[in-house]
Amino acid sequence: MMNMSSAAGSDQKDWNETYLSLFKYCLLLTRNKWDAEDLAQTAICRVLETYRELPGHLPQALYHKTASRLHIDFYRKQRRIVLERDIPDRSENHKETKIAELAEWLASVMTNKQAAVFVLKEALLFKNEEIADITGFTVATVKALLFRARQHTMQEGTAIIDQELASAISRSLNEEDPYPLITLLTAVPKSTSGPTARMAA
Repeated sequence: MMNMSSAAGSDQKDWNETYLSLFKYCLLLTRNKWDAEDLAQTAICRVLETYRELPGHLPQALYHKTASRLHIDFYRKQRRIVLERDIPDRSENHKETKIAELAEWLASVMTNKQAAVFVLKEALLFKNEEIADITGFTVATVKALLFRARQHTMQEGTAIIDQELASAISRSLNEEDPYPLITLLTAVPKSTSGPTARMAA
């Protein structure tokens, strides 16, 4: 019994050291505690899904390499979204077409809530607290939805597209107005004053 307890304690210590080292590495990459926690957890899940071994028995470098790859992939996706959002006005039709394509991709990989929160945060540049105010979610829920949405941005689009969601995303991006997306969320009733007024209230 003593030997088993000692072994269990050693494994727990090894795992704690592994996670602490990974978290510090992720913090260097993201420069943000919340994002570092998200990245570390995602890296751990990805490693365990791939190798299916006890965490403490895997080399530390494997976790770091996985986190680095996930971080790079995420910002490549983010750059794609920013570039689509900031298409020059040389062709309004071309811009609307590209936004529609982006909207369909987002609508194929995210739920209504994830897409609404993601677009508000990443495209319309609302703060988490402002998103919570206009959606009726808690800040913690907003962060959780953002985390899931960002994970989905690493996926390829599917043939199953929620056209109502895609249309709302397109309208919100083209009009730079969150209201089309907000109206899809059943937790938020329609208001004649609009979300901007609610946010300021």
